[in-house]
Amino acid sequence: MQPDYFEVLPIHPHPQPLETLTSYLTRLAEANGIPNICRLQPIIFPNRNADDLRGMKDLSPRSFDSLLVAALCSESALQMTTFYYLIQKFKRPTNSTKMASFLHGQLAPKLRYCPLCLQNDLPCYSLPWRFSILAGCPQHGCLLLDCCSYCGYEIPFLTVSLKMNQCPGCGIALSAGRVVPMDNCQQQKAQARYGDLVFLLSPPKNNIELGAIGPRLAYWRKTRQWTVGEVAKHLNIRLRTALTFEHRIPKRGGLKFGKYLAYADYLGLTFEELFNTVLTPDEECYHQSLSPEQRFDRQETRLLHQVQQVVNNIQEDGLHLSQEKVTRAMGTPLKFTKLPQTQSCLDPDQPGLPTSSPVAQATKRAGMG
Repeated sequence: MQPDYFEVLPIHPHPQPLETLTSYLTRLAEANGIPNICRLQPIIFPNRNADDLRGMKDLSPRSFDSLLVAALCSESALQMTTFYYLIQKFKRPTNSTKMASFLHGQLAPKLRYCPLCLQNDLPCYSLPWRFSILAGCPQHGCLLLDCCSYCGYEIPFLTVSLKMNQCPGCGIALSAGRVVPMDNCQQQKAQARYGDLVFLLSPPKNNIELGAIGPRLAYWRKTRQWTVGEVAKHLNIRLRTALTFEHRIPKRGGLKFGKYLAYADYLGLTFEELFNTVLTPDEECYHQSLSPEQRFDRQETRLLHQVQQVVNNIQEDGLHLSQEKVTRAMGTPLKFTKLPQTQSCLDPDQPGLPTSSPVAQATKRAGMG
């Protein structure tokens, strides 16, 4: 069914590549002479109120409502103005509340911009600029600004006057802002971050990219010959939390985007490299292919390795060895000692002790039990 002529705005430009949703709404309003949010809201989101529109921060809405018709724009094109595709790649819920939770701590609270990018004939605000990990613009080699250079006003994502490239505080063009060059190190880091963000915010190019990131992280961790415990220590998280990285489908709540960023940095890989890693069927279903007994054996083996490392560290520090010290250093609840082999390692007099184990020998010498 064709849209009614009167439902379509007279001027309906399409979003620019990686333009934010709030930037697009501002351009759309400005092009059609719509002066403020109160006039725009009934046209594009008649089932919501103006306050909802003011609070919009480029999160994917439940529905694009009348915007699809008013702008003659496809839903997929509008999803590209939000964090929808990034969330989709991490297999997380795409409703705005869950989306905000996953991205918590990674998004700037106010508009950030490159004054030189805004000097283009068709200025717009870029979605990667929303991420605080991106310090500057890789194209122009300058730092992103987070307020007006003239009056210091922090720019909201949707201003009251709906004017692009204009400070609502003093009215001066943001494109006239102070240009602060980045050094070579900052520029290289910004280029890498920008490339990662562009990949994550763009629709998948192939079915490989739709694979779960968990098994890929497990694959690269094992190629580095790292234990999950070493990952947990580096990222300063609990062992149980680190284990959730490798799940094909993240557990409820799961890890935040910032932790995945830190893990990717630890591996020395980009997200494009991670999501395009081709795995064998066994590697792809790593956790799902294990029986409960195999999972138990792997858990005990992992804990034995952790105990051995902790015991060695305590001995190197010249401290008296005790079960309490080991459990405290591991940051693991005491109930982990219920595992038979681990219990044996911590009690050398218990039957079934693997006497060849360095942990057992160390505990026996220390008289711990």
